[in-house]
Amino acid sequence: MKRAVKVSLIASAVLGVVLLAGAFWLESQFGGTPPEIADGLSPQFVEGSISFNERVKARFPAGTPEGELIDTLRAQGFSIDVDQKMARFEQRGLICKLVWQVSWKMEQLGAISNVDGAYWGVCI
Repeated sequence: MKRAVKVSLIASAVLGVVLLAGAFWLESQFGGTPPEIADGLSPQFVEGSISFNERVKARFPAGTPEGELIDTLRAQGFSIDVDQKMARFEQRGLICKLVWQVSWKMEQLGAISNVDGAYWGVCI
């Protein structure tokens, strides 16, 4: 009886490791990598969003040509909605969908006057 319990525990442990490895593999296959401007952010959404907003404002200060902002974000994989003045990058994983969003305003023709970044996620 002791041997059966021991074998059962070992089998359960091995199965757990295999399932966990499989989950990480699936996440890596579907998750991808964040855009360059978001690399290394805190996984905590509140802290990460604050840091992302700071990075976006530092990278695209007032007066930055709109075309430069669009080209840079598009090169990093963001989808751009010029009419809404918004760029969005979504990373879909097995468990979570992460979103990085940049929005901007323009006062001068061709130059941004303000930019904001936000980062959040939806997990099951």
